[in-house]
Order: sequence, then C-alpha cells, then structure tokens
Amino acid sequence: MRELILIVICLVIFFFGISIYYLKKDREALKKEKILKKFINEGSDQAVGEDLLKHERSRSRLEKLVGRFMDLAALEQLIISADVSISLERFLILSFGVGFIFIIPIIIIFRSPLAILFGLAAGIFLPFLYLIYRKKRREENLVEQLPDALDMIVRALKVGQSVDGALQEVARGFSPPIGTEIKTVYDEMSMGLSFEIALRHFEERFPGLSDVKILCTAFIVQRETGGNLTSILEGVAKTIRERFQLKRQIKVLTAEGRMSAMILGLLPVAFAAVAYVFNPEYIGLLFHDPLGKKLLLLAIVFETAGFGIMRIMSRIKI
Repeated sequence: MRELILIVICLVIFFFGISIYYLKKDREALKKEKILKKFINEGSDQAVGEDLLKHERSRSRLEKLVGRFMDLAALEQLIISADVSISLERFLILSFGVGFIFIIPIIIIFRSPLAILFGLAAGIFLPFLYLIYRKKRREENLVEQLPDALDMIVRALKVGQSVDGALQEVARGFSPPIGTEIKTVYDEMSMGLSFEIALRHFEERFPGLSDVKILCTAFIVQRETGGNLTSILEGVAKTIRERFQLKRQIKVLTAEGRMSAMILGLLPVAFAAVAYVFNPEYIGLLFHDPLGKKLLLLAIVFETAGFGIMRIMSRIKI
C-alpha cells in the first residue's frame, strides 16, 4: 500500500510540474493562436488561415484520446470564456493531476476500487467546475459594467466621435472584463475584420448572455438599416439596468432559501466533526468498519446530491 501511495504522489508531482512549467509558455502561444483564429472567416483567405492554424497547433495524443469522449471545441470555448491563460493540453494534464490528489486519502481510508474511481472522477471534474464558476463570475461582472460602457459610447457619439473611437474610449476607460472585450473588438477591426464579424466574435465568447446578444444585434441592425444609434444604445442600457436590478431583487428574495440550503448541507458535516472531537470511537466506525466505510461513501454521495438539488431549487432564472 505504501508503494501505491508513493507512486500516486510521484504522478501528482509529475503532472503539476509539467503544468506549471508550461503555464507561462501557454500565455504567449494562446495569444498567437487567438489572432490566427480571428482571421479565419468567410473570406477568400479561409483556406490559408486554416492551414496556418493547423500548422501552429496540432492535437496531442492526450487531446485525441480525450476527444473521443467529449467535445474539445466546447472545452476550448469554455477556457476562452473563463479567461484562463492555459492551453487545452495543460488543462487536461492539470485535471488528471487533481484527480490523482483526490484518490490519495481514498486509498488510505477506503481501499475500494469503486471509491477510488469516484474520487478520481471528482478530482478530474473539479477544474471544470472552477472554469464554470469563473465564467459565471466574469459574465456577471461584464453585465454589470455593460450599461456604463454603453453610456460612455453614447456620450462619445454625441460629441462627434466615430463608433471606432467610442469603442477605443471604452477599452481605455474600463477595467476587465468589459474593457478587455471591447479592446478585442477594436483590435479585430483594426486588423481588417469587418465590424459585424468582430461583434459576432464578441457574441460567441458569451453565448449565454442575452444582453450581449441584444447589444450586438442592435449595432449590426443599425449599421445595415440606419437609424439613431445613440437612442438605440440608451434603450439597450436602460433595459440591461432593469434586468440587472430585477436579478438583484430576486437574489434578495431568495436569500433565505439559499441560506437554508447551505445550513442543511453543512449540518451533517459539522455534526460529524463535533462528534469526532467528543466521541472519536462513535465516528471511528465509519473509517475502520467495512460496512461503515460503505455507509460513509454513500452518505457523501447523497449529501452532495442533496446539496446540489437544494441549491438548484433556490435559484430562479430570468
């Protein structure tokens, strides 16, 4: 058993060593790859752009293996939306490293193949959950900044600046994520992409945000059909503010339910910790007895599922 634990620890160190070593290298590589992807559109140079992209980056063996079981394109889009500077290959290596970390205490306590498999799966999916959480937080921050950014664009247009100049002012005056995203749109237009394609790329980076979709559609329709752009943007900003205010009100009204779900979810864990302090033999049966280990594993599964269900029931989507 000690040899198995030592092997797992060595694998963890190996995976994390590779991930940390290439993390800085991936930042520059991803920027270069992102620029190449932006030039692949419906123009005449599409084949050339695709050849450059394939030459710049080909799928590794690990990516090909994982690609048989999941959509790597969706995972790449999730990494981009979460604004994490790591390549797909390094992220997969990091996920497997976290999975091996999770199975170390399971090997020591349970020594069950089913429990080890469950811990490995939980550890592998933990970085995915982090990406989803980071993406959600970034989307919330972007929506919160969006009305003020639109107000700045409206003020710039009223004093006679062009749309390009207004976007540049927003890129300079706002912090991430809205400042970074608008700067990306402006840079794409400066590199030769059309205004519509640059906005479509912005919309693709946030496919779940209806506010971004409304904004991009308003810009594109105004560019094609004409009209008073300042009035349109003022109306979009007002709509986004009202939606964001409604979300805040719903969050306040459902605070009691979410707090109850958190308390009920943490109560068994707190009770087990207190019981272990005052009566270790009472809780020790769950760690030493074979039947106790199975019941503890089953309790962890049910606890996780129940906590997730209560959280879902306390949320209201707008």
